[in-house]
Amino acid sequence: MTTSDQSIEALQQENQRLREQVAALTSERNRQNQPSQDTPERYNLLFQNMAEGTVFHEVVYDTEGQACNYRILDVNPAFERMLQIPRAAILGKVATEAYGTESAPFLDIYAGVAHTGTPEQFQTRFGAQVFDIRVTSPRRGEFVTMFFDITGEKITEGELLRFRDILNTTPELLATAPADTGALDYANPALCRMLGYTADEIIGMPVPAVFAEPPEQVNGHFRRCIESGTSQGELHCKRKDGSTFPIYFSAHTLFRGEGVPPLVASFFRDLTAQKQGEEERIRLTQQVIDIQRDALRELSTPLIPITDDVVIMPLIGTIDSGRAQMVMEGLLTGVAQHQAELVILDITGVQVVDTQVAKALVQVAQAVKLLGAQVMLTGIQPQIAQTLVHLGVELDGIITHGSLQAGIAAALHV
Repeated sequence: MTTSDQSIEALQQENQRLREQVAALTSERNRQNQPSQDTPERYNLLFQNMAEGTVFHEVVYDTEGQACNYRILDVNPAFERMLQIPRAAILGKVATEAYGTESAPFLDIYAGVAHTGTPEQFQTRFGAQVFDIRVTSPRRGEFVTMFFDITGEKITEGELLRFRDILNTTPELLATAPADTGALDYANPALCRMLGYTADEIIGMPVPAVFAEPPEQVNGHFRRCIESGTSQGELHCKRKDGSTFPIYFSAHTLFRGEGVPPLVASFFRDLTAQKQGEEERIRLTQQVIDIQRDALRELSTPLIPITDDVVIMPLIGTIDSGRAQMVMEGLLTGVAQHQAELVILDITGVQVVDTQVAKALVQVAQAVKLLGAQVMLTGIQPQIAQTLVHLGVELDGIITHGSLQAGIAAALHV
């Protein structure tokens, strides 16, 4: 073989070696540009069964060698369940295609992790779901992105914030105290303002300290609530300045799980306005009763002047001890007011005269006589006359006539 033939053969061998290298490099490049079909065996089981949604990415470079996007190489089943995106639908896609409008924070985070090598964490939202995202770069040019669904936590946090806002703005008065300490661990702003304390001052105070009643009475309600689950009633709260105001309380025991002391939550309703309204209604009712009583007294014991020195009081219906007293008061007041010398007491409308009535008439006559006037009794019916005789009632000093007309005629001729 000539030297020329040897050179040609060597060039052919070198050409074949270079072709093989080019083919190997092309195959590797194509493999890198296609979704991975399998994870390494030693990681596969862990990857497939992780509870967190996990995604593998690789850097996509532009023609100038600058990172311009991040291609998805693989995702685990948890990611598919969390985001409800089929694995086949996003493999090989870049972040802007896979994550849509939510891709911006990913691009920034990936760039930062690629530059510093330090893991990053951020939160983002996909529709109604909220995720805590953690990005690491196990080797240059590749990223592992883990999705932690914190939607439930965010909902709970939102509910707590909403309830906190409600409790902090409601005009209702609210306080809580653990069953084991019996000391306030929460009082909403409305209660703090009503009692005149700051939140820091009132927290830790024993429950009885904010009431005017004896501690044993307040503690009795507290124990009853713990034992039966509820307690309610009326008490008086005591302000920081010592003043008090009535409240209606409704206490309920909240059981917070095994090993955690129950919490007693108490709602208070200020009864000041209600009590003042009740007192005013009682006062007005009593005023109406007094007016009605005075009107009834005037109607039941009318005093009618017929001359300057003669007055008439006609009686109708039943006379009991109470009315007899009103008759006496009315007569005495009328005699003094009119300077009367003669009082005609007409009992035409009285159907029954018993011992009590007869004695009352005699007492009236005696009282009037003490004022310098005389009593004339008119309208004595036959049956009443028989009763008076039968009862042995002495009417000494009392002028009597059978009818009111006869009495008036006699009075006018005196």
